[in-house]
Amino acid sequence: MYHCREYCALNNPITNLFMKSNGLLILDLKKNKGRPDIVKLRLPLTLNEVFNGTIKLIKIKKKSDFICDSMENEKQVLKIKIPRGFSTGGTLKSEISKPDIGHNNIKTVYIFTTEDLPHKVFKRDNMNLIMVQKVLLKQVLLGIRIVIDTLDHKVLRINITEPITQDYVKIIHNEGMPDINFPSKRGNIIIQFDIIYPLYFPITDEKFCELFDSEKNYLNN
Repeated sequence: MYHCREYCALNNPITNLFMKSNGLLILDLKKNKGRPDIVKLRLPLTLNEVFNGTIKLIKIKKKSDFICDSMENEKQVLKIKIPRGFSTGGTLKSEISKPDIGHNNIKTVYIFTTEDLPHKVFKRDNMNLIMVQKVLLKQVLLGIRIVIDTLDHKVLRINITEPITQDYVKIIHNEGMPDINFPSKRGNIIIQFDIIYPLYFPITDEKFCELFDSEKNYLNN
């Protein structure tokens, strides 16, 4: 029958650090020396968090190394600084060191890979923000005013007076994401258009004229 100390060590996930000699448990300092544990995690971010920069508080749950210790998970909070304009798919690192039963530290390196959460209007393309605006035939021919709420809480009113085609885009300069290296530099907002055509109408139908009735709003935002 093992004593508690020996039993815990034998059932420890890092048992390979130990070797048994004359009934004693000793630490083999040569094995896994200098090799930290690597934990890779995803870090979802909103476009607003990336635009403004933020500090994310990440709760890490780690099970006790020894069975004889408390069975409750150890909870640690990591503070991850997100720079303004940080790229999606980028990596951020944070380290935690914990003393082991010898005289060394067990280091755990957390590697976070960022990803963009969906936004109701924009999709990021490097420093640019892409949005798709639905337009009806009347608006294609007569123009449209688009109201945009930007990530820095401005309201832009954009008048489209050119004929709109499937390939037409409207570029609003310097209203996109900030450059991570030069925060004063901004990308663009790029507006793409999705034209909604009527399923069917005869050219002689009086309802055709209603397409040009400026007092009615046919677009569902």
